[in-house]
Amino acid sequence: MRLKTSILAAWVLAVALAGALTGPAGAEELWNGGRTFTSKPKMNYIPNTDVYYERKASGYDRYRYANTWYVVDDGSWYRASSWQGPYELIDPNEVPDEVANIPEGFRRYWEVSAPVEESRDVPEAGYAWPGSFSRKPSMHNITSSGVYYAKRSRDYDLYRFRGSWFLVVEGMWYRADSWRGPFLSVSAGNVPREVLRVPTGYRKHWMAPARYERD
Repeated sequence: MRLKTSILAAWVLAVALAGALTGPAGAEELWNGGRTFTSKPKMNYIPNTDVYYERKASGYDRYRYANTWYVVDDGSWYRASSWQGPYELIDPNEVPDEVANIPEGFRRYWEVSAPVEESRDVPEAGYAWPGSFSRKPSMHNITSSGVYYAKRSRDYDLYRFRGSWFLVVEGMWYRADSWRGPFLSVSAGNVPREVLRVPTGYRKHWMAPARYERD
């Protein structure tokens, strides 16, 4: 009996550890860091569709289609199995056609906000990123236009689009022809629109950190 109890305890511990290791999606992949709702929203039927819409939503669009809920915020799509959430970031390609094709009047937050421009003039190829990569980064397709992103990056955002590599470090943009570099400075105005329109969940380092000078 003791042996069986020990085996069962070991199995329960293994399952618990596995859950802890995999865990839920990271905070950057959840809408507003995992925000949930406490009151069920009033949904309105969108004529000639099978989609329902929350008219009183502020700062985002929320839809219900079948038994799935969708939120759109600053061009990024999120999905949940319950109205409460949390809503997990998804690729726009995963949005059902019935939701993606709703009338324009029910799309308030589908457009991506304009990127933050540098507060100073950035000479083309005037600066070189001092860092480097020892191995080729693992890239993942994040948009239907073919933009790839290094999800495991911590101190930078790295993208690949049509043979070019784009790096963002503390609000500064760099470009290279290879992942090996060199990454040379480039103004945001010369970055392809497809890269500038990636979902907000993949823009962790577009803002330069605030710096304070001592008196």
